[in-house]
Amino acid sequence: MTTIVQIDTDNAFNWERIEQEFDGDILLSKTTFYDNGQITFLEYLDGLVVRKEQIDALDNGGVASWERIETRYEVDGSIAEKFTILDNGIYKLENFEDGQRRRVEQFDNPEGSGNAKSWDRIETDFSADGTIEYKTTFYDNGIIHDLRYESGVQAELVQYDNPQDGPGGGAKSWDRIETRYDSNGAIAEKVTFNDNGVIVQQAYQNGVIAQSIQMDNPQGGSTASVKSWDRIETNFDETGQRVDKVTFFDNGIIREEYYNAGQRVFMNETDNPQNPDQSAASWSNRQTEYEADGTIAFRLTEFDDGRLREETFENGKLKQSVTLDNPYSEDNAYSWEFQFTIKDENGQNEASGTAYDNGDLLLHLFDAGTKMLKGEFDGDGSEDWLARETLYDTDGAVVDVSLIYTEADLPSYFQDELVLTF
Repeated sequence: MTTIVQIDTDNAFNWERIEQEFDGDILLSKTTFYDNGQITFLEYLDGLVVRKEQIDALDNGGVASWERIETRYEVDGSIAEKFTILDNGIYKLENFEDGQRRRVEQFDNPEGSGNAKSWDRIETDFSADGTIEYKTTFYDNGIIHDLRYESGVQAELVQYDNPQDGPGGGAKSWDRIETRYDSNGAIAEKVTFNDNGVIVQQAYQNGVIAQSIQMDNPQGGSTASVKSWDRIETNFDETGQRVDKVTFFDNGIIREEYYNAGQRVFMNETDNPQNPDQSAASWSNRQTEYEADGTIAFRLTEFDDGRLREETFENGKLKQSVTLDNPYSEDNAYSWEFQFTIKDENGQNEASGTAYDNGDLLLHLFDAGTKMLKGEFDGDGSEDWLARETLYDTDGAVVDVSLIYTEADLPSYFQDELVLTF
């Protein structure tokens, strides 16, 4: 055994010393001590390197991001295995076939007490030509990511939240998320299985969400329901802004919502259209219109008993309400033809009134929500007066009652308020 030592006394190279061991004329090993403190050890067999070990400078904390690298080679000189210990404690083990990397395993501080990353282990597999095929990440919080590739492009990702804990356990509010991608790697489909049994299916076009379907415990039936709805279907435009949304409630009500530039502009609600006899609400249909800023502007309600109510809003507050008794039928459910209410900007009553089937009219006028006047019109001639006016003070006490006997003496509000409203 012979050892040859070379020393760079003139500092002409980037190394300080090289030690080579020979068995006769056969080189067995070569150790290079570099100026920066790194050491490289090469082991030979039949003239070929079979193992290489690299050590970063020990005295000053190192000059590279790794502490040690050990590489093994096949008899033909191609790389077989590479093991790296990084400065942050991460271990990386790479396996090769025919010189091509086929698998990489990374461990976060397997021998240390602290973690450098949010994951514990990453396993990556490659095809024979070195293209990535699979990648599995085990996170510190128990979540597992399984990522599959096609031709080097991500094709599918399945995320599991602590599968060993069973449904409902884990670090997240979901149990599993399955995501599929198109040939360009853009997201195409995503299905989320939530802990509470709700399933969310999302479809994408060119990486932008196009549709979302939410289902409340479809496998468990109505007894397993955790929401007030059974299904929600939402469609989006090419920019990802909401276009329409349909909600199917457990009680049979169906709500349709329509959007412009992502802002809701119209809503239509129908009570049990498939089973009208199983009404869940006091109305059969309700339509609502919204301003450009999303505040309510108008609502039309058709009640089960035939009433029709029109409500007008200003700045999101009710301004006027008119209720008609069976306007599409000669059969009346009530003794009046219509009722109305007008409110001021503070939401307090300004006026209200009722027009009865027999022609009588009843009108109330308010000041800041306090009733100040009651007007009664005798439309069927059942009284000896044509109209009666009652005035109130701010405490609600009657201060004056006037009787009117002729049309010429009728106060103008009997016409003005009702005509302008209806």
